[in-house]
Parts: sequence; C-alpha cells; structure tokens
Amino acid sequence: MNYRMAWWIVDQLVQQGVNCFYLAPGSRSTPLALATARHRGAKIYVHYDERGLGFFALGAAKAKKSATALIVTSGTAVGNLLPAVMEAYHSRAAFILLTADRPPELIETGANQTCDQIKLFTHFVRSHVHLPTADQQTQESYVRSSLAQAVCLTREDPGPIHINWHIREPLFTLPLPSLPEGRPIEAILSNKIPSESTNVSGLGAIVIGKLPKETDLTPILELAHKLRWPVFADILSQARLQMTEEQIVHFDRLLGKNPPAAETLIHFGERITAKSILSWKAKAHHIHVSPWKELQDPSRSVTKRILADIPAFCASVHAEAAPETWLAFWKEQDRAAHIEMQSEQTFSSDPEPLAFQELAACFQPNWSLYLGSSMPIRNADHFFFPACKSMQGRIFSNRGLSGIDGNIATAAGLTEGLQGPLIAWIGDQAALYDLNSLPLLQHTKHPVMLVISNNFGGKIFSRLPIAKATEHFEKFWTNPHSWQFSHAAKMFKLPYLKAQSVEELTSIFQQPWDSSLVVEWIS
Repeated sequence: MNYRMAWWIVDQLVQQGVNCFYLAPGSRSTPLALATARHRGAKIYVHYDERGLGFFALGAAKAKKSATALIVTSGTAVGNLLPAVMEAYHSRAAFILLTADRPPELIETGANQTCDQIKLFTHFVRSHVHLPTADQQTQESYVRSSLAQAVCLTREDPGPIHINWHIREPLFTLPLPSLPEGRPIEAILSNKIPSESTNVSGLGAIVIGKLPKETDLTPILELAHKLRWPVFADILSQARLQMTEEQIVHFDRLLGKNPPAAETLIHFGERITAKSILSWKAKAHHIHVSPWKELQDPSRSVTKRILADIPAFCASVHAEAAPETWLAFWKEQDRAAHIEMQSEQTFSSDPEPLAFQELAACFQPNWSLYLGSSMPIRNADHFFFPACKSMQGRIFSNRGLSGIDGNIATAAGLTEGLQGPLIAWIGDQAALYDLNSLPLLQHTKHPVMLVISNNFGGKIFSRLPIAKATEHFEKFWTNPHSWQFSHAAKMFKLPYLKAQSVEELTSIFQQPWDSSLVVEWIS
C-alpha cells in the first residue's frame, strides 16, 4: 500500500502541473522516491544536503512562478528545510514539502530518527496536510483531493505547503505494481477586482516594489505616463529592465535631501530596498495596492489599502495629469544627482558600486541577475541600470527575510525556469555559508557566473553604529578571515577566475561563457 499511496501523491502533483521534484537521499521517503522515479512526467533533481536542496527548489519556484516539490526523509532532514521555508513564506514562492514521517505510535517514544514533525513549520506554511499511514481503507480520492487542494492554495496564495506522511514498514514490496495515471482536479481562482474606482490627481509619485506577476509592470508604467508622475522603482520590481521616461534613477539620494512632498503616493507590490522612502512617504496620502493581504508598511504611513489585482486597479483609476513642471523637476534633480555622484568619487573606498555600473553597461538582454541580501543588493539598487532597453532576463534576490543562507543553491535553482544565463553576485560570508551547494552549479540548465565579492569579512557591519562603539567590533561582527575560493572551485570541478580590480572584473563580464564558473573578486 505504501507504493500505491505514494503513486497517488506524485501522480496527482504531476497532473496539477507540478513536475519538478527535488529529492535528498533517505530511507523513510523510499516510497515517494520510487514513485517519482517511475513516473514519466516527473523531472528529478537530487542533492545530498536538505538545506541546500530547499533553496535549490526555492530558486526554481521563483523562476518558474509555479510550485516545485521537495521529498525528504524524517528527522533532522525535515528541520534542515526550515530556512528555505521561512524565505519562501515571506517571498511568496510556491513549493510543496513532502516529508516522510515515522508512524504515529513511534512519536515521543525515543524511537530513532523520530520527532514531532507536524508543528515544525507552523508559522511559515500556508497550510498543513497530515496524511495517515497507508492501509486498505485509504481512499485514492482522499489522497488525490488533498494534493490538488495543496496545489490550488499555492496558486491562490503562493507560499509553502507542508504535506507530512506517516509511513509504516515495510516501506515497499516487490514487484512494484504498474498503476494508471489520473486526471487533474480543476480549480477556478478568484479575480480580485477593486470594489470602486480610485480618483487621483495633483502632485504624486509611484513606488514599485517586487510585484506579484510580471504582467503587473506595464499597466503601472502606463499609469505613471498618464499621470506624469515620477516613478521610484526598486531593483526587484523588474522596472530597471524596462526603463521609461518617468523613472527616477537616483531617487534614494534625492529623497534623502528632503525634496518637495507629494500629495499622493501609490505604492505597488512589496517593500523596497531603499530606506529613504520610509520617512518621505509619510508626508503623503499613501495608497498601497496589492492582491496579497500582508501589510507592507514599515513606517505605518498607509492611509488606504487596496487588495486587488494590479492591472485591474490601474484600469479603474480616474486620473488627472500633474503639471509638466512636476516631472520635469524630478528629472532635472535626477540629472544633477548623477553629476554630483560622479564628482564625489564615490567609488574610491568601495569599488563595488562602480563594478555594478560597469556590469550594467555590458549586461546582455538574455542575462538574469541574482543578488545577495547584504551589500550586493544595496549597491545594485543604487547603481545597476542596464544600458540595454529590451531586456528579457529578470532580477532576483531572497529578500523575504534577507537571510545569508542558501544563496548558491537558490541561484542554481533559478536556472531551471530561466531561458538564459544568470549572474549570481554574493559576498564572501554568503559563499562560505553555502559552499556545500557548489556541486549544484555543475549541471545547471543554463550557465551561472557566481561572482563572490571577497573583502575577507562582514563588511556591511561597518555601517552600523556598533562599528565605532566597541573594541570587540572586529571579532564579533566583521569576523575577518583570510580564505579565498580557488580551492573550493577546484574541489567541485568548477572553472575559476580571479579579479583584483574593477577593470579585470569588467573584462570577465565581457568574455563569452557557456558553462557555470566561479569568479572571485578581491574587493
């Protein structure tokens, strides 16, 4: 019965469109592994480390914008998924956790590799499904319906779903039966339409965070053009890859100088990287628009929330354009900020901003970019504006919780849904944390250039007040080291290049690359 029930689980996921399965070797999960291996519609990826595997599946889910499935055995294997589950919950990445469990009679008895797995992800999953042990009374319709509902939930409200299955021995019996494939169970998702039209006019601005769907961006940019309002677009909004006249490049710098307040500010999607927007937007009538229920208001300045599909909202807006002088003011200030920034020699103490400018100048239309959550995303937010106007790639980062873990595994997973190469730019601390995921780069669908900015410690902490307040700063915050990554690349048989200047790094960007490689930049 174990194999039969495992087949129903795997087959129904495939029928619902979930065909990518990420497995870590284990014993208790044997029925699920066998069913996956024997299903013609399943694509299987194996990695020995469950923590890395979780981020691998997370990256694939982000790139595909559809659910992936993970299969792990019981015990600490399940616990190792927690960091990826937390990030997926907060960044709305859809994946389904299939965790094998010991039978109920062994829980809390001291049995080997046995713990209470049911409560493990309580606060970080959209839903729990606890499947009973397989026996003659187990109904196929119940199992298939439970799996179809799980996939439906990931589409209506993206995030992780935990399916925990108690499995008794024997885990399988030979010969394995040949079982028929099923049919999908259809679900019609809701369409969130604004309940009333929105009237906007006067001096306003549009802020764009990470958006629920790629198709959300064009209606926003069209609305900004109609309103003649400046657009402040976060690095993860994808708007950088569709530059328009209304987009203000150096908005973070300008907002820090106390510019004239807008009368209305419309914020689309999730929070943005630049902190300057938090104090400036508090002065305006602040509208937040998103189909998701989570609050995106760290400054507690929102005066109106609209839970609706973004294109539907943009279509419902009754707009009166601002005077031409309003947008002209912001564009002139933007040009002045660019000149000012260049004259200040911003790059003398920190070359990474200049490196991102150089990357933007040679960034190719089919490339995508993954950014570590420390300095890389901050510098990219300020300085990465691709010169090419017809970009096909996308920009990613694990900013749901901005963790340092799983960056290499996420980058590897992203290539599963991308149609071109990926540059993954992370710091040395993030690279050290995820070295065991380097093997995932050996067989990626598209090549990954892993750029490691090595400044031999946690440089971002030097920006904190504690940097000048204690003699213990270097030991407990910077955590200096002398390690370089050439031997790690060699161990996992990955090509390795080293750059010691912005010029050398730029030269590497300009070279053709058709396989994954590690680029260490001594910054």
